Amino acid sequence: MTATFDQVQQLADQLTPLDQARLIEHLTERIVVLLSAQEPEQPTETVTSDPWEHLFQTLDAIAPGPWVSERTATEELMAMRR
Repeated sequence: MTATFDQVQQLADQLTPLDQARLIEHLTERIVVLLSAQEPEQPTETVTSDPWEHLFQTLDAIAPGPWVSERTATEELMAMRR
């Protein structure tokens, strides 16, 4: 069985804050492994001084991968902030 992003998000919302932090740690370790297996890319855009914009640029740059979603990471974050 494969869970959808929405199902996983609903389950994550049910976790305690400590378990949510542990989940983030787990996912971060997986992302680091995936990114370290890829060749480093040269930045094609100038980095902005706005930390939020920099975060969105970074997330959009790493978005393509096995976790394909219909929305970009930026769109996901913006939806969560509403």
